[in-house]
Formats: sequence, C-alpha cells, structure tokens
Amino acid sequence: MTRLDDILEMLVNFDGISRKFVLPSIIDKLRLRSFKGDTPHGLGEDSAAIGTDSDELVLLTTDAIVEDLCLQHPSAAGFNAVLANVMDIYAAGGTPTSFAVALSYSDPVIGEAILD
Repeated sequence: MTRLDDILEMLVNFDGISRKFVLPSIIDKLRLRSFKGDTPHGLGEDSAAIGTDSDELVLLTTDAIVEDLCLQHPSAAGFNAVLANVMDIYAAGGTPTSFAVALSYSDPVIGEAILD
C-alpha cells in the first residue's frame, strides 16, 4: 500500500467520518416525507435556511462533538463546538451572530474545562 492508501484508509475508518456514512439514506427518507419548501437550502446542507418576513434568511446549524474529544481535550471540545457551527454558517454565505450549545457531562471537572 502507498502512503496515500494508508491515509485514505485511516480517514474512512475515522469515527468522525465513518459515523456520517448513514446520512445519505436518512436524508433520502426525510426528503420523501418532509415539507418541500422553496428555501435555497435543501436537506443535507450544513445549515437550515429559515425564511423571514423580509428577504433575509436565518441560518441555523448544529453539530455534535465526539465524546473522545470531550474526554481527552475538554477545552478543545468547547472551542470546536462553537467553531464547527461558525464555519457552517460562513460556508452557507451567512454571518454568525449568536449560538446555542447543549452540554452533557457527568464529570464536573470536564464540564468546567468545556466551558472554559
């Protein structure tokens, strides 16, 4: 195997990527059953585009941070929770203005580090 093959195998087996392999089938099922609006974003985008009374859209996104990152590097998990969502909004052509984060932890030390 070449070095490139090694890298590709590592990426395909990486949990942060491999856990997303189920998304296409889920998105296909949602498309069959969901509201078919006229927003420029469709299912499968990194953010949802919500129409307003004006010609502007509100972009909404959410990302989960993998447990291993939270346990091994709690302060990085908090930073990445915000960063992942900010990048999704920028990628959709928007400007991030606010965010909400849901945290779940059983160890108060880890919780404090995530909040830092």
